[in-house]
Amino acid sequence: MVRNSICFVAICAAFASLSQTCFAVTNVNGGSSLRHLVYSFTYGVQGDLTVHTEMPNLDPSTSGLQGLHDYNGSMQDKGTITIDVIREQPDSGLIVTVSEDATESRKADAATCVTYGTTNVICDPNKKITSEELSLLQLLGRNFVDPNKLDEKGHWRLEQSNGAVATTADYTVSPGKNGVISIQETKVIKELGVTPTTTDVSATIGYDLNRAVPTSVQEYVIERESSSTAGSMKTTYQTTLTLVSDSMARP
Repeated sequence: MVRNSICFVAICAAFASLSQTCFAVTNVNGGSSLRHLVYSFTYGVQGDLTVHTEMPNLDPSTSGLQGLHDYNGSMQDKGTITIDVIREQPDSGLIVTVSEDATESRKADAATCVTYGTTNVICDPNKKITSEELSLLQLLGRNFVDPNKLDEKGHWRLEQSNGAVATTADYTVSPGKNGVISIQETKVIKELGVTPTTTDVSATIGYDLNRAVPTSVQEYVIERESSSTAGSMKTTYQTTLTLVSDSMARP
């Protein structure tokens, strides 16, 4: 407990010394692009599908028996994600444009989104947003890392539900050097419906308090879908994000 308390005090002290700088980064107005960020990314997905099929009734002894068929596949990609910060809304939502350039199939044209410190993101519904873009956008909202949310162990929790989807996310902060901290994220997303889906997310986030942006993300996601009649699907995603350039970085 003593060690946790010391860590908590250290984290809060870092926030206190950097809060004015962080505010200056996000609370600005005017101009077509207030900040230009570029991240490199790698993306990998592995899918495993188990299908239940009923055997044809050629023999009464086999009637109603189920057959199991397994299928799997994988895909990898890499490239860059570009973020341009446009302005901050009165409700603290940060308006940005995001685009992705990839070597294979995950290219996405520029789209306008609003990101909040609660990790909520609203994007143009007519534009393609990839999962890696969304993972990054969720961390860019103002006050995503807020000392007022932290308990004595450097932890905070976000719980959200809209009836069809319920999300619980836990974040734990570890002090770092020169204003760069490490955040451990554990998230569970439950989607109801005909085919219930559970998604488990585990991530390590490097976050620069001086610039109020994530510098690195290592994310591991397992998504499970199940159906009593069709079968089950398990999909594993691995994403890494690394900050390459920031127009507000000091030389």
